[in-house]
Amino acid sequence: MKLTRKSIALAVAGFSTLAMGGCRHSRMRPAPTANVPRSAPWSAYVEDAGIRVSASTETWDGRPEDLPEVMTPVKVRLKNESGRPIRILYDDFALQPEGGPSFHPVPPVPLETAPGMGLAGLRPIYASSGFHVAQAYKAIVPSYDAWPEPLPRDASSAAKEYAGWSSGLPTREMRRRALFEGVLEDQGVTSGYLYFSRRARAGDTVVFRADLADAQDGETVASVDIPFVVE
Repeated sequence: MKLTRKSIALAVAGFSTLAMGGCRHSRMRPAPTANVPRSAPWSAYVEDAGIRVSASTETWDGRPEDLPEVMTPVKVRLKNESGRPIRILYDDFALQPEGGPSFHPVPPVPLETAPGMGLAGLRPIYASSGFHVAQAYKAIVPSYDAWPEPLPRDASSAAKEYAGWSSGLPTREMRRRALFEGVLEDQGVTSGYLYFSRRARAGDTVVFRADLADAQDGETVASVDIPFVVE
């Protein structure tokens, strides 16, 4: 069943005070200075310290179909050849709009689940290799092995952010398409969507940022900025 534009707007009402405003139909495209593959004009990438980070705003083809009209879904692909295990946390990714504060993706699943939530047994749509899901998500995504150590996460902040979802969002398909928190081993690859609650104004420059740290000692391994312009 397709969600209407009105129902999606209600679903993200918890984030409305943070909205960036602007045209509903604006869309981010890689800036002229970005590294853009010839075959993927809506994607851009940066390589730093052996880690390749790709960010894409290609057409969202999941459910709900009109999600990009109120949120900013960004598909991310990470390839790790740094020689170190890299942790993946939502707090380590951000969008930085020109002249405004940065903001992080909204967690697609809660850190703590309860019976009846219907979250168990999610099967990710996008394949990964060398990826270990965070312990908090093991019951939700059993197809991944869990990283043996807990990852640093502000549980109270994550719970507050997740509580903003309502009215049937995120959908199960959104969760199946999500980039999950966890650890990516050396030579590993993983991909999925990050869901940002805000949208930018046409004409703005927005930078997608990723700060990736060693999963064992917390030392920053790579810092990536990918510039986009909003049309």
